[in-house]
Amino acid sequence: MKWSLGKVMVASIAVLAALYVGSCTYISESGQRNFKNVRAGDSVDDVLLTMGEPSHVQERGAKAPGGYEESKCEASCAKRLWYLNRSSLTGEAWSFEINEQGDVVGTAYWMSP
Repeated sequence: MKWSLGKVMVASIAVLAALYVGSCTYISESGQRNFKNVRAGDSVDDVLLTMGEPSHVQERGAKAPGGYEESKCEASCAKRLWYLNRSSLTGEAWSFEINEQGDVVGTAYWMSP
């Protein structure tokens, strides 16, 4: 069977789209599953063990990553660990507020349009 250049291009685009959707779904579902395993009172080491290295660390008073600029790390929050799903078209992220003692005091799931 002989494929024309047009058929090869269409098939390639379809495969790439399927891979993109599959990887985005996998990242989202695994991030959500891991996020649910972190609770207030867990240590920062527990977060790192469960979630891995954060995409961004926001110190108290510093700016949040792009798309989440209005989110402030204040009061009991000494720093916030951000985990961004960079393949998501909707701006999906998970964050963990860490106090001065190194314990989780807050968690958030973010979805921006």
